[in-house]
Amino acid sequence: MVAGDIVNGVFDAVTVLNFRPAATVEIAITSGYVNPLELQLTDGIINSMIAYTSAGSDRMGGSIMINNTIWLKGSTFSGNGSSFSGIQIK
Repeated sequence: MVAGDIVNGVFDAVTVLNFRPAATVEIAITSGYVNPLELQLTDGIINSMIAYTSAGSDRMGGSIMINNTIWLKGSTFSGNGSSFSGIQIK
């Protein structure tokens, strides 16, 4: 992958997703749809909630930058699908 490429992920039914770019890659997550789900930034030890909904659905506002040191973690709580989309910036 190179800068400018689109990245995205879809996950469902009681899944934990860890989206961790390669060592030199940086990605801007520009949108996320949670249904129900929590999206977090993590370094593998500390988790920081960035979007959460326990019922219904919600969209993540703003952009979040991730890399190999701080990456995206998502957890779903039901059979409904959730997703994220972004662009590689480095």
